[in-house]
Amino acid sequence: MTLRSRLTWLLFMVIAIFFVTFFAYSVTSVSNTQPPLYGYAVVALVCVIFFSFGIHTLLVRPLEGIATALLTRKADLLQEALNAPKEVANIARATEEFFRQSALLDQYKNAIDEALIVSKTDTRGIITHVNDAFCRLSGYSAAELIGKNHNIVRHPNTPPETFRELWETIKCGQTWRGVITSRSKSGKEFTVDTTILPLRLENGEIGEYIAIRSDIIPLMDQWKIIQEQSTDQLTGLPNRQKLLRDLNAPVPHVMCMLNIDRFREINETYGFEFGDRTLAQIGQTLRNLIPVEVSLYRLNGDQFALLHSMPDEKLNMANLANALIAFFATHDIIVDDTALEIAIRISMARDSSNLIMAAEFAQSCAREMGKSFVDYNTDPGVQQLIARSAEATAILKYAMETNGIQVFGQKILSLAEPDKLKVECLMRIEGPNNVLHSPFNLLEHAKKARTYDRFSQMMIRKLFAFLETITEGEFSLNLSSEDIQDEETMSLLYALLAKHYGRKTTLVFEIVESTQIRFTSQLFAFVETVRGLGCKIAIDDFGSGYSNFDTIIKLRPDYLKIDGSLVRHIDHDDRSEATVRTIVAFAKQLNIEVVAEFVHSEAVLEKGLAMGIDYFQGFHLHQPEPIAKCVGNT
Repeated sequence: MTLRSRLTWLLFMVIAIFFVTFFAYSVTSVSNTQPPLYGYAVVALVCVIFFSFGIHTLLVRPLEGIATALLTRKADLLQEALNAPKEVANIARATEEFFRQSALLDQYKNAIDEALIVSKTDTRGIITHVNDAFCRLSGYSAAELIGKNHNIVRHPNTPPETFRELWETIKCGQTWRGVITSRSKSGKEFTVDTTILPLRLENGEIGEYIAIRSDIIPLMDQWKIIQEQSTDQLTGLPNRQKLLRDLNAPVPHVMCMLNIDRFREINETYGFEFGDRTLAQIGQTLRNLIPVEVSLYRLNGDQFALLHSMPDEKLNMANLANALIAFFATHDIIVDDTALEIAIRISMARDSSNLIMAAEFAQSCAREMGKSFVDYNTDPGVQQLIARSAEATAILKYAMETNGIQVFGQKILSLAEPDKLKVECLMRIEGPNNVLHSPFNLLEHAKKARTYDRFSQMMIRKLFAFLETITEGEFSLNLSSEDIQDEETMSLLYALLAKHYGRKTTLVFEIVESTQIRFTSQLFAFVETVRGLGCKIAIDDFGSGYSNFDTIIKLRPDYLKIDGSLVRHIDHDDRSEATVRTIVAFAKQLNIEVVAEFVHSEAVLEKGLAMGIDYFQGFHLHQPEPIAKCVGNT
């Protein structure tokens, strides 16, 4: 029932009482009984009291409850008013919603105070409010700040233009956003991301300004760390990490990769510290030579990169690359008063899903083709190498899917013991259409594709499966540094060797002497292990450029295989003959048997015999063939 309905009902009841009473007195008057005058007063008083009580119950008391609730901010005092007539109940419900919204606003304020730095000023910039976070950051108490001008925390290094722009913005009723560096009470600077908003009065005029800030010092510290991680410490240039991030930008890029030729010679001649200073000087020289719109990076070692992200081709990167090559060809680099002739090699790539990989591939092509500049996208030589790489990928993929490894053998002969079965086991990779391929180039491609270990393991399994079928002979297997360093390959090899232990056939592991394998403790541990299982050791390609006689003395191999680049010329080249004689004499002193590789003619064979070489291997004596056939032809 609405308030109007209730008041109407109450008034009706009062009128009814009045008329009933008046009728009673009228009847009395007709019967000549005169009522006393105070009777009318009693009736009127009863009506007034009844009406007043109703008004108080229906209207006054609920409104008093609403007023008390607003003053005390206690929502439970609204319960009676919520049960009052509709008009009063609506006021109570509006008051209850006000309390709810006010509570939410208090929570928002508490959240802002916890997370952000807040201050308010009047229109003159005088501080009227600060929260605890502002006090903690500034070092001032609220009492020290309120009533003071906000420039109490102004940093003297902040440009006046910043504050001029700030005031012009907020006086116009607009929001200002920016980063401000301020100074605390102790003099320590702090940087905050600031938003200042005008607060308007009821008449629309600006009454206050509220500033909400977030402390970005941790973010700035993180940014410094990121900058350090993205910067090459030697040259001060951006590094490979920065290049990778920049390449993520959704714009076309052209990239040049720059390598310094024979930089290792500088390190070996002058030392690594001098080499570092040389790299720093080259980096500075490149920075001075390239346009500002080209980014320069140092990737690693003597490798730099140039990146251009403008799609309009206003800058021809090929011309820039050739200009850099020409500059270094005609200008020395001065380091510690030492003039150095520096030659560089540059590869370029564009419009590729992986620019770094494309540029590195072009760099390999440049070295292989002997060029100082190669464009990945246009150079026909690169395109041929790409086609060969794609073909190699297809062959390797097919071989992995079909277990397409075949074991071939090439005999190693001793004229003193012609019946001795001694064979080097060679890998052949079977591609599509049953075509067999030499592993020479394919395995290098497999190393880049990180599938080399799978081919090594296939070869080992197939060789040991063959060895299960025979009872005599000596069989050699080539091992690279990657094989010896690969835990899975070594675990497989050791397991098969343990199973093979005690058989009459002997395994010889031919270790290729190279800069990669450098005789380490890992290699010596391998040699000791396999010797304990009845195997022998040979050093392959000895004399190919990394010979280390001291290490050979320590390693004590069973065989020393002289590299074919020396053997093939011993019949007509005095230097080759002298070198081979020295190696043979050295080996004889250590009771190491010598094998001559790549014997391609009778003249070379006779010369080798005269030198005292023990074994010979080459196409002149035996061409590689399937291992079963090779053994069957003994």
